[in-house]
Amino acid sequence: MAALSEVGRFMLAGDPTHPPPALRADTTAAALRATGTPAPPLDAAYFDRLIGHLTRTGTLPSPL
Repeated sequence: MAALSEVGRFMLAGDPTHPPPALRADTTAAALRATGTPAPPLDAAYFDRLIGHLTRTGTLPSPL
């Protein structure tokens, strides 16, 4: 599914002109600390919001 979308070119790195971004947890955490922004907890409420958004937008099928 990702390969069919524009963003799939970045995620799968199948196109050498679109390499995946360098994302690392430590650099993200450092950037948040530098701005004084607390990282949100990765709790059940976060995952409920994440899955809810992905099913509402049709990215994932509804689990029901």
